[in-house]
Amino acid sequence: MLVRMLTFLRSTSLALGVLAALAVGLAVSTVLVPLYGGDLPDYLSHAVWLRMVMGVLVVILAASISHPNLWRRAKVGTLAVHGGLIIILLGAVVTWRYSSSGLVVIEEGHTT
Repeated sequence: MLVRMLTFLRSTSLALGVLAALAVGLAVSTVLVPLYGGDLPDYLSHAVWLRMVMGVLVVILAASISHPNLWRRAKVGTLAVHGGLIIILLGAVVTWRYSSSGLVVIEEGHTT
């Protein structure tokens, strides 16, 4: 059962499908949110679907890294790319959770 689930999560077609869904969702959001008077960065920071897709991507990448064939010297580049993407997505979660936004106005001739 676990082997079948890992095989499914490692499939390229699943990863491409999730990436395609992410691209379509972001494209539709980019067009529709401003049309309805919303703020796109604010919408995306609260979009549950975006967090879910990113979570699925992390699971897919982690399943891909667990493949025994990736732990060979010849596949170190693939392993580094998948690991780097996981670190980037986890960094996005930390930024989303703990960041704050603000505005600094610096007038001409003044310093901060």
